[in-house]
Amino acid sequence: MTIACAAVVFVLAVLTSCGSSADQTLVGIVRDEPLQVGDVVVTDVTAEGAYAEHGPTFTMKAQPGRLLVVYFGYTNCPDLCPTTLAALRGARSVIGDAGDRFDVAMMTVDPDRDTAKVLNGYLASFGDLFHALRPASDDELSSAEAAFLASSSVVTGADGAIEVGHSATAYVVDEHGTVLVEWPFGIGKDGMAHDLKILIDNTGEK
Repeated sequence: MTIACAAVVFVLAVLTSCGSSADQTLVGIVRDEPLQVGDVVVTDVTAEGAYAEHGPTFTMKAQPGRLLVVYFGYTNCPDLCPTTLAALRGARSVIGDAGDRFDVAMMTVDPDRDTAKVLNGYLASFGDLFHALRPASDDELSSAEAAFLASSSVVTGADGAIEVGHSATAYVVDEHGTVLVEWPFGIGKDGMAHDLKILIDNTGEK
């Protein structure tokens, strides 16, 4: 069973587009001082999809003119992870061509079981614009989580059963490594699509 500390909170935040006096309201959480994660470098094991060709590490920044949605999870997750990834897939469909302007990066919190092959196969089932991230050490995972204010735990019981707990927030990151909005679990594909459309329209190339 997954143990997660995730509140379903919908916070209204205001984003004003450059050159426009109109306010655009996001449904996710926007901090007064956004998280800066552009210095976070993690191990990249992507072997399938659009980003199969890459270096050994990945920096938590979107490519210029694109957005990056970052998530910490694991492939044996029975509820939070598949629900979130399915919502992202649905959001991509909802916003049409603009859906090609964001990528997904999932970092496993259960690297012992989530081998590169397992992680790639799992993420490929939700689309091909993904980065499969598998920490090479506990320190690498904990440092990445600290930057995002995320957390996780993996506990093996006396009977050998493995229990994984993890925070369930998804983070939308721009090309500078700034977290533009945070989505608590439960925001759904329509909320994600709403925010992504606004952010994509205000990101880099049109």
